Amino acid sequence: MNGELYPDQARMIGLILMEISASGVKRRKLFFEDMNEPEEFRALFVDCVKWLAAEEIIGTEREGTQGRFTGCCLRSKGFAMLGRRIEFGDQRLTISEATEQVSSGKFDASRAGDFLGGFFGGTIKSLGG
Repeated sequence: MNGELYPDQARMIGLILMEISASGVKRRKLFFEDMNEPEEFRALFVDCVKWLAAEEIIGTEREGTQGRFTGCCLRSKGFAMLGRRIEFGDQRLTISEATEQVSSGKFDASRAGDFLGGFFGGTIKSLGG
């Protein structure tokens, strides 16, 4: 994978998680149009939602057309992951705290790897335990 994509992927995952975590287990709609992102990121949004759902971090009931998902909620692995601590640059943050920084753009490109590494590591630990 091209390393230049990591910042965009990390930011999109962060945006999605911030949206979903605000509702917790309450099901909600998740539409690309509501993310206030340029159109060029629509496909990335869809891929990130599908990946998060496949990893059982979030749940979705239905995928509509063009980046519209319904019945979205945080799943137990998502709750567990958001509370895990990761090394994020020179800080030790919960994934939830790192997600806030990533989604708001308050990180440099080198930290995208920290976020994704911690996120993927959390996923692997969740799957194993």
